Amino acid sequence: MAHVANAANAAHGADSWEALRRDAAARAATVGLPTRASEAWRYVDCEPLASEPAPASAPAIAIRPGATGWKTAPIDPAQVRERWTKALQETSDIGQIWSWSRLHETLHLQLPKSAQGYLHCRIDTPGGWHGYRILVSVERGAVGSLVIEYAVGAARACTGIDVDVAQGSSLTVEEIQSGDDAAQLLSSANITVDRDAQVTWTSAWRGGTLVRARQDVRLTASGASMDFAGLARVAGKRQAHQYLRVAHVIGDTRSRQLVKNVIDDTARASFDGLIHVAKGADRSDAEQLNHNLLLAPGGRADTRPQLDIHADEVKAAHGATVGRPEDEQITYLRTRGLDSETARTLVQQGFSDEILHRFRHVHP
Repeated sequence: MAHVANAANAAHGADSWEALRRDAAARAATVGLPTRASEAWRYVDCEPLASEPAPASAPAIAIRPGATGWKTAPIDPAQVRERWTKALQETSDIGQIWSWSRLHETLHLQLPKSAQGYLHCRIDTPGGWHGYRILVSVERGAVGSLVIEYAVGAARACTGIDVDVAQGSSLTVEEIQSGDDAAQLLSSANITVDRDAQVTWTSAWRGGTLVRARQDVRLTASGASMDFAGLARVAGKRQAHQYLRVAHVIGDTRSRQLVKNVIDDTARASFDGLIHVAKGADRSDAEQLNHNLLLAPGGRADTRPQLDIHADEVKAAHGATVGRPEDEQITYLRTRGLDSETARTLVQQGFSDEILHRFRHVHP
């Protein structure tokens, strides 16, 4: 496995990002810690954010063997300084701000024009509190597959990923998270999809003391499409939250979002999604669904799918369900000789398979 050690400080000098860190720390102090009174955090138990994780062994971004086509390097500060400064001034999301104020490593993943490539990127955070920034550039006509794996111990990892998918290109992302019960992961992805380009993104989360994934997607030209699916399987006292915003900036664009949560014991999960169709973005086609399976009386699921439509000729749908395993399903499996625990497991598997079958390179 090839490690990209201390990439934020390598190649560009030890102080390349120091001004950005200072500005982000000041912004974090101004914004303050989120609470459930904050609209974007209304379903999240924010208490774990009040205490800082203890320092531990150094984190690292690693590229697993077998990569093809992709070019990897630390991010050039000159390339993103204006973009990041503007984003920092505009955001009030503490996870994104911490990804800059606690910046430990950066990585630029570039798939050249008309190339094909595969890459598996693993972000290890065994302890402490660290930020990571990744820039993904898929150039015109390229076809890429990317695995992003988060391994988080008793730590706080804050990741920010900027994804630019150029005209006529295609990107498939498989994103998985695992780790300690005490894991904190605040991930954010800003995804821009150009003309006739497509992104297929599948995520699987195991949760932790606080795991929250935020995605902001912009479909900026006709023919752009985004297909997102996510699955959270949480138990014990873990929590996992999905915050998703998709903007159809122009017409003749398409988006699909399907998020499922399996919740056991006293765990909790939430989905907060919004599809925005701008004025004049006619012939946009959007669908947003969230389904939740509660396995125990103490579990909690919160769901809020939303449509914000400002165009006339639009095809859009959204919906959500929260329920427990059907007694008829369990009874049917029991009559076939299965014990109750095996029957419950099969019901969970059937509920989850629609998402799990999308994974091709990893098995969450």
